[in-house]
Amino acid sequence: MKTYKFKFLIFLEKTFFLLICCSCLILSVSSAQEVLDRIVAVVGDQIILESELNMQIDLYVKQMGIELKNKTQRSQLEREILEQTINNKLLLIAAQKDTLIEVTPKEVEEAVKEQLKKVKSEFTEEAFQAQLKAEGLTESELKKKYREQIRNLSLIHISEPTRPLYISYAVFCL
Repeated sequence: MKTYKFKFLIFLEKTFFLLICCSCLILSVSSAQEVLDRIVAVVGDQIILESELNMQIDLYVKQMGIELKNKTQRSQLEREILEQTINNKLLLIAAQKDTLIEVTPKEVEEAVKEQLKKVKSEFTEEAFQAQLKAEGLTESELKKKYREQIRNLSLIHISEPTRPLYISYAVFCL
């Protein structure tokens, strides 16, 4: 009987030790998690990620050749670009709901070719490929990105005459 109790106590000790080890492992894994991205706004059923906003800010700063001297300037620019992004998404949602508006794939492809030609003209082929690599893109991914942007901008532009004066959608800034 004593050996049975002894074996049972050893079993309990091992189980308890294993339970403590598993708890420590779970706690260490959960505390090691980091935020990769966050949602800064929700427009209709679409989200705006912090990484998207930062990418747009960086692009704007590069294109305009400006230098942000302090956090206040960056914060102001961030608010302006976020507001513009929200407005564009609202316009896009309204344009997509308008059944009279249609942008043909042919129109989009022509615009993509023209945009790509314009961008490539600013670089040598080697410099263009190096820039793509620096941005982590392939040429086909860039074309895909252009297609989406051109389609969205075309929908917004075409919808302007048919757009109601007031558009009301739920927008939650987080």
